[in-house]
Amino acid sequence: MSEDNKRVLCLVSGELDSPIAAYLMYKAGFKVDFIHFDSQPYNDGVLLYKTHRVFEVFKNNNFTQKLYVVKQGYLLDTLIEKIPPTMIIVVWRRFMMRIAEKIALKYVYDFLCTGDSLGQVASQTIHNMYVIDRATSIHVLRPLLLWNKKDIIKKNHELGIYDITSIRSACVLGFPTKTKTKTNLREVEEVEKDLDINYLVSQYENNLEIFE
Repeated sequence: MSEDNKRVLCLVSGELDSPIAAYLMYKAGFKVDFIHFDSQPYNDGVLLYKTHRVFEVFKNNNFTQKLYVVKQGYLLDTLIEKIPPTMIIVVWRRFMMRIAEKIALKYVYDFLCTGDSLGQVASQTIHNMYVIDRATSIHVLRPLLLWNKKDIIKKNHELGIYDITSIRSACVLGFPTKTKTKTNLREVEEVEKDLDINYLVSQYENNLEIFE
């Protein structure tokens, strides 16, 4: 079934996986745009740089037209202060979904899309993806869910972006080295009670840039 004219907002990190997810959605007939969550000053800015470069390649090939960049420093300040270290990544990704949903609704996108590949990192276990998705009501597509890293790297080469996506970037500062692989919704919602979720989500409007 063709999905022509369906619009999808793809969370693009600048790493190997998410650009391929965006490309697969384009090939399936969707209209695809990028959203990137910039975690500076908690990283070195390389991920944002890579995202911009991939966006330019995709834009020049008519795969996409728009890039939304949400600066996340204000949010991470709060999460690092108030959330247990082993749960920060999962809670942070729940906020990404909430903010992406707000932008999707405002700018009329039908779906969200991520580059998640099952089990590659701790936040991409079945249990954690379930908890992350429960933060939003919009449908989240994961076209790479069962792909392996070898095939993802091969597709990066085919699209001519491997020299960009393989650039090394510094790890996020102040984050735990070990994230829980099996969180449950109840415990995550319990730690989120100390957060003003609506306020933190609304602040994206003051931290958003749009590139076309």
